[in-house]
Amino acid sequence: METNKPVIVVDLDGTLTPTDTLIESTIKAIKKSPANLLRLPLWLARGKADFKRAIAARSNISAEQLPYRESFVKYLREEKKNGRRLILATA
Repeated sequence: METNKPVIVVDLDGTLTPTDTLIESTIKAIKKSPANLLRLPLWLARGKADFKRAIAARSNISAEQLPYRESFVKYLREEKKNGRRLILATA
């Protein structure tokens, strides 16, 4: 369905959720294995992309576990119902 309404582009971290998923994932990876705390500097030394990959492989956070800004989610649902196209854009 084509519409002349502007698209809404939403960022995940700090907008749709009040938190940063990288921080949440890092905490979860450390809780899963405290030795990961010692590995953090090594992963960081290889660059941001490798760090994120290492954390993602060890944390397994699902969308259902994230805290959402419910009032914003409600707004987005209404906009979607009214024909607005929504795009989630996140790193």
